[in-house]
Amino acid sequence: MNKQLSNKKILLTLAGNAVDIFIGFGTVMLVTRTFSEESAGKWFLFVNIFALLNSLRDGFIQNGLIKYVQTDDLDGKLSVYKTSLIVTTIFEVTTCFIVVSLFQFFNWFDLAYLFQYYPFYSIPYAIYRWTFVVHRSQLNVVRNVIMNSGFLVVLVAGTTYIHLANLSLSALVVVLGLSSVAAILIGMGSLDMRGILAKDFDPVIVKKIIRYGKHGLLRELTGTISTRISLFITASLLSYSQTAFLGVSQRYLTLLLIPNSAFQSLLYPVLVRVSYTNDPLKIKNTYEYQVSKLLAAMLVLATCITLVSPLVITVIHGQDYQPAIGLLIIGIWTIALFSPFGSAFGSIINTIGKPRINSVIVMVNSFINVTVSYFLISWLGLYGAVLGPLFTELIGFLWARQIIAKNTAIDYNNVLAMIPRHYKSLYNKLKISIAS
Repeated sequence: MNKQLSNKKILLTLAGNAVDIFIGFGTVMLVTRTFSEESAGKWFLFVNIFALLNSLRDGFIQNGLIKYVQTDDLDGKLSVYKTSLIVTTIFEVTTCFIVVSLFQFFNWFDLAYLFQYYPFYSIPYAIYRWTFVVHRSQLNVVRNVIMNSGFLVVLVAGTTYIHLANLSLSALVVVLGLSSVAAILIGMGSLDMRGILAKDFDPVIVKKIIRYGKHGLLRELTGTISTRISLFITASLLSYSQTAFLGVSQRYLTLLLIPNSAFQSLLYPVLVRVSYTNDPLKIKNTYEYQVSKLLAAMLVLATCITLVSPLVITVIHGQDYQPAIGLLIIGIWTIALFSPFGSAFGSIINTIGKPRINSVIVMVNSFINVTVSYFLISWLGLYGAVLGPLFTELIGFLWARQIIAKNTAIDYNNVLAMIPRHYKSLYNKLKISIAS
């Protein structure tokens, strides 16, 4: 099977991630149209905590899983899958117990009532993510698209019922759990689950996963807290209504993360395979060409979102959510300019076997972002929540560029220089297509 980072696989992964984005938008539309701004603000806090914990689990397990299944030994692959499934389940059950207990005791942000239902969503979702990553490790993007589509179908049916029956927010947590179960059934249907479950639990694989996972866990903890901290600072210093405005703008930012996530999920496995050739020039060319292609796409998409965002936010969420427009525009261009480099940086550093560098740069940038965001929100109010990340991304970009230059032959100038070529190539293809 072709394991290269082909345009077809990129497009299919984009489609799968697009479905994932629609899933998020479905819940946001329901929450903003059905519940008060205060309730919407609390929901954004809940889903951000969920996303943080989900990122910790993925960061701990995902990189090691993908790395150690890149082998032609079928028994070895099945053993990695079995062991990672057990680690995933133990990790999630333990996390559930701790988080639910803490929120019931302290009732942070008045979210205890939602976290009563947390396990109904988090445990099925963890297994869904394991299934998703197994298919991703095989670059089986078609199955991932189908899984996400099944998730979306169940979610649409469930949220429609919630809206018509006027149920509480807690019902949405349960519906998301049922949607995860549907995706699991679809994903596991094409896996050799009997073969996977028949394998023995391998402590050696656990050690390997932990060796990679400890860096991923720390990186995701600091990185995810950093990217989402503005929402919690806003809820603490300002109000739940303003938290809702920021939450809506952040949800639209995920539109721009569709190509970024698709690119990252495919680039890492490909770079791992390329690294086995011990050809630095091949790694350099693969990196520079693919990052420039992503950056070119991001700039176009950011322009489109900027132009349509005032109309879309007003129509979908109502006049009350207009403050989200300015926040969205600043956030869009921050992601468009810096995220292609940031995601690819993580992939290349993991590929060359130096995950500690990735962890250090994320930790330092996270500290800068938390500190700057708190100061700017206290001083400027809501707009400080988007200006803090902009400043932090600039610092991280300059630092990462130095590290890349020191450890590889990759040149960021080549990435930027290639952008016009992608536009010219697309123009020529369109011209030929129209002519024919």
